Amino acid sequence: MLLLRVRNSKGETMRLFITTLLLTTVYSFSFDYNLRAYTITEGVSCFFGIDEDVNKNNGGKTTNTCYIETPIGYIVIDSGPTYSYAQQAYSFMQKKSKLPVKYVINTSIHETKILGNEFYKKQGATLIGPESYKELLKEKKTPNISKKISEDAFRNTKLVPLDIYQNTNSKIIIGDMTIEIKRFENQNSKRLIIFIPEKEIIFVGDYICNKEEYKKENQYALIKFQKNICKIENLPWQYIISSQGTRIGRDTIKDTQSYINAIIIPIKRERREKKRYKKDIYRRKKDVIKFA
Repeated sequence: MLLLRVRNSKGETMRLFITTLLLTTVYSFSFDYNLRAYTITEGVSCFFGIDEDVNKNNGGKTTNTCYIETPIGYIVIDSGPTYSYAQQAYSFMQKKSKLPVKYVINTSIHETKILGNEFYKKQGATLIGPESYKELLKEKKTPNISKKISEDAFRNTKLVPLDIYQNTNSKIIIGDMTIEIKRFENQNSKRLIIFIPEKEIIFVGDYICNKEEYKKENQYALIKFQKNICKIENLPWQYIISSQGTRIGRDTIKDTQSYINAIIIPIKRERREKKRYKKDIYRRKKDVIKFA
């Protein structure tokens, strides 16, 4: 405090300049996500993630995140990989329209989608996510992403509880807009789908082209996954936003269907052959018994 008591006006100006310079230098060291929003349809914009694994260069910006502008505020779909990412996304939104963020909806519990939640919580937003989010809170461990990105990018980031753990279908009605939150799983939900009929847009998260989910070993889950994709296809949407990729038209879903069919068709063929083989063995045994 003694340093601030300066009698020389020139000296005082110099000190103020140095303080400003230091603050600017500190800020310049923070990780810059270089966010740019793309308008999908009126009132809906997205920050598209980079199609690569999480690393120090991208800071975890590998997932698509979006925001919907309504008369009372924004609705954010997936908050992003870090506190800083959410902060920069919020700053971008505020430059467009100075509105509060009313809701944040996580389409799954993947770290790159949920770790921006705390920033929005501090802004007064209501956090909504799948029921399975509770499992992450019970683990009480440092997110894995912290080991893959820089300390600068991960700063201030931590997992926070949600306000609503979604395990049923529900709706948020804002004016003449209805936001439908859907879950297709029978047990604790791991994924949510957000459908907005008025905007003809659907946010499907990991349901589209997330090849990590399509494992041949879990045949039952894969067939069930295919049925859920059919449910998505049957909804009246024009734009589809998945966790990754920039394709948004109806033809986007065909790639996922083709990929799953390439796995399922051989599985079904194998099942039919096994049934046919068992029937043949049973018939032969009967013939032997009759002959005896």
